[in-house]
Amino acid sequence: MSYQLITEWGDYRLAIPRLLALARESLDIFDTDLRLFQFEKAQYLDLLEALLTSRREDPPNLRIRVVLRDTQQLNYAPARLRKLLEIYEHLFVIIKLSERLQHLPDSMLIADQHSALICFQHGLARSKLLCDEPVAIAPYLNRFAEIWAEGGERFTPNAPGL
Repeated sequence: MSYQLITEWGDYRLAIPRLLALARESLDIFDTDLRLFQFEKAQYLDLLEALLTSRREDPPNLRIRVVLRDTQQLNYAPARLRKLLEIYEHLFVIIKLSERLQHLPDSMLIADQHSALICFQHGLARSKLLCDEPVAIAPYLNRFAEIWAEGGERFTPNAPGL
């Protein structure tokens, strides 16, 4: 169990692969556009793919859910990320945040309901990293569930430029 206050972008960026590596069943992500998560990097795509393929025969608990304020950037995402979205569309879902919630200032990455990276204000590095802290993460899980329940338009990958 650990808690770390993050105030530098370098530490924030180091926390992302750490959390991705911890995920065995689920990732819940709420962010502006995923740019800070740098999912175009091969190492991050490897971790996402490993998660999606690890329990392919038993998917009820396996899922990646992403809510973004803006999905435009994803139209230019690496082909490999778009391919993962296509192949695993039943496990890997990205939706655009509803207009009603566009004002929300934070972002979060939650792995397996017990570890999380919580950014208090998008655009600022001030965050907290919680590892193996299910009690501390419970309010963020509830918040993500409320954001997810609000719904939004599902992102469907297209070929770049179309």
